[in-house]
Amino acid sequence: MNKPSDGSVAISSFHNRLKWAETMLLIVPNEHLTQKQYWKSNLIFDAIQLAIKLGEKFCRHSGFRIISNFGKAAHQSQNHGHLHMISGTPQQKGTSQEKYLDWIGEIGYKTIFQNNDNEIIFMKIGNFESNREMWSSMKIKGLLDHAVLAGEKNFEKGFRIETYFEHDVTSPNLYLTGGSKIPLYI
Repeated sequence: MNKPSDGSVAISSFHNRLKWAETMLLIVPNEHLTQKQYWKSNLIFDAIQLAIKLGEKFCRHSGFRIISNFGKAAHQSQNHGHLHMISGTPQQKGTSQEKYLDWIGEIGYKTIFQNNDNEIIFMKIGNFESNREMWSSMKIKGLLDHAVLAGEKNFEKGFRIETYFEHDVTSPNLYLTGGSKIPLYI
């Protein structure tokens, strides 16, 4: 794992003390940042790249997810900014999210689930071939900024940002889940 040894390391990763999945890692900034500050900082890009590398190392065969919770309704238990890299892929993924997207500039989006308690919005940016390619591009920062703003605007009780990597050709994806009864991420 990446552990700080001096002031030159800006992010660290370590195993989560919770054992809800075969692999659960946390990727955190070494200086205190709130969740919102972390996701709006330039550190988030490096943290995501580290999460992808760790996911490919530890979860190559099972796939993995990168998740971040904002607010109590989304089960955020720590004020310190962090993201999770968790083995396995989501149960409720569909194949038709990319059809009939609405677009704001390069950002495509579509509400794929909605009830009285929650809403799930599928998002992507650009015209990338794979999720790895999209999340490795600096364009992802614009999508993340948009997702955080949409979450804050639409889901005052809390929201979750999530993506998954199942194999080399996983389609580009970001899921924004918000509402009052967001299920646990395992």
